[in-house]
Amino acid sequence: MSDETTDPAQNRVETHTTDLTESLPPDVQEIWYKGQRVLRTIVQIVIAFALSAPTITAIIDALGIPVDTHIGAFLASIGVATTAIAAAITRVMAIPTVNQWLVSIGLGSVPKDSLNH
Repeated sequence: MSDETTDPAQNRVETHTTDLTESLPPDVQEIWYKGQRVLRTIVQIVIAFALSAPTITAIIDALGIPVDTHIGAFLASIGVATTAIAAAITRVMAIPTVNQWLVSIGLGSVPKDSLNH
C-alpha cells in the first residue's frame, strides 16, 4: 500500500475535528493549577453538605423517619457521589478545548470580551 491511500473514516474524523475547533476562540490561555480547581470544588461541596446536614436532619425528623434506618448512609453516599461527579466535571472543564468552548459561550476562565479577535 502506498502512503497516498487514506482511510475515508479517518478523513471524516479529521474534517469533523477541524470544523469543531475553527469556531472556538483562538487566544484562550490554558487554565493554570487544574488540580487546585478540582480540590477547591471538592472543598466547596463538602462545606455545602456540612451546612445543609442540619436541615436534612430536621426534615428527616419532621417526616418521622426512624433514625435507625439506613437513610444516613444513603444520604452520605449521595453526598460522596455528588462530590466525585462535580470534581470530575471541574477537571473536564479545565481541558483547553472545553475551556475554549466555554469561553465562546461566556462561561470560560476568561471573559469572552477580553479576547483579541
